[in-house]
Amino acid sequence: MNDAEFIKKFIELRAQGETFNTIKQKLNLDDKEMVELAKMHRKEIEEMERFYMDVDIIDAYGTKRTRLKLLGSILEDLVLELEKRDYKDLTTAKLIQFMLKFLSEIIGMNLDDWSGDTVPKSIKK
Repeated sequence: MNDAEFIKKFIELRAQGETFNTIKQKLNLDDKEMVELAKMHRKEIEEMERFYMDVDIIDAYGTKRTRLKLLGSILEDLVLELEKRDYKDLTTAKLIQFMLKFLSEIIGMNLDDWSGDTVPKSIKK
């Protein structure tokens, strides 16, 4: 690994939140070298930390959005199925139980930033 690759690896590890001890072991550095590198490349480390935080935020939003779409879609299917029922079977009680469970899960999520159309109109804000 050349110097540029070594420094790049150091910056990446620090930006990802790795401890000095972990980096020391991975890159075979002593304490003095660690401190010098951290000082010399403080700006690059901070910029890369912001990048990693942005990626984490996007991942979390995407996961929440995907989960909400899935829950909304399942809830719609349950509502449609429930509308077909004549309430003669006992399985309707189970269907209502599932519908309430999914509805509760969706209501517990923050829908302020949601603009999708898979959430039933009855629960949109």
